[in-house]
Amino acid sequence: MPELKKYEYSRFSDYMVELMKKIPQDQKNEINKKIKDSWIPSKGNIINTCKNAIGKYYTGYDESRDYLLNTYKDFPDYEIPKIPKNCKNQVVIGIGEYIKDYFKYIETKDQNKFLISSDMDWTEYGNNLLIRCGTIGQLNDCKFPLRILLPKDNEKLITDGKYRITVLEMLTFKDIFENEQNADESKKLKNNLWILETEEMPYDIIFVEDPNFEKKTSHKKTVSHKKGGKTRKLKSKKNKTNKRKNKK
Repeated sequence: MPELKKYEYSRFSDYMVELMKKIPQDQKNEINKKIKDSWIPSKGNIINTCKNAIGKYYTGYDESRDYLLNTYKDFPDYEIPKIPKNCKNQVVIGIGEYIKDYFKYIETKDQNKFLISSDMDWTEYGNNLLIRCGTIGQLNDCKFPLRILLPKDNEKLITDGKYRITVLEMLTFKDIFENEQNADESKKLKNNLWILETEEMPYDIIFVEDPNFEKKTSHKKTVSHKKGGKTRKLKSKKNKTNKRKNKK
């Protein structure tokens, strides 16, 4: 199995530039407006916004699963590499013929490892929020909170001359990296991209590493340790008290 390698953000940016050359100008204007209208600044209450969004993405899970499995039933199945460890779930974005493998995986496992937008009241704004929250690590506790299934042939992202919704998703991702209001966080994110390249699959996988993951986990361990320490001290005091009583 191939290993993760560092991925330069410029490679992704170049990929999107080449892709956009194949999209008509009127559609580009439409895309730009949608991205602008869905912009959610990452300062202020974005963390609370993300917390409130957790859970809603499975309200239409059965319908989304059935639709994708039926629509792309004649497409080949591909192995899902690099299942996230010690991770509640990982946000996945990609075109339907690739995403359906993840639905199949979920159906065969007791514990879900992937989060796929399947909101019954699906909107582009809600989908945009899923990607933004996933990218900044506010939907899960994962070292790699987001994976992008990047087609090796970028024309897979265009059907009958029309861009597919995944183009919007990937541009949302790009928008976060280039317009993030917190410059330090943006720089951290750009330096925390990884790629898994395989010859057997028609797409590569880009992983976004949460730059604050180690800090989050160490903080939890510290809090847990402190709680444990307090408990032990209380027990120790109680034992000493009992010993005094016995001596009396």
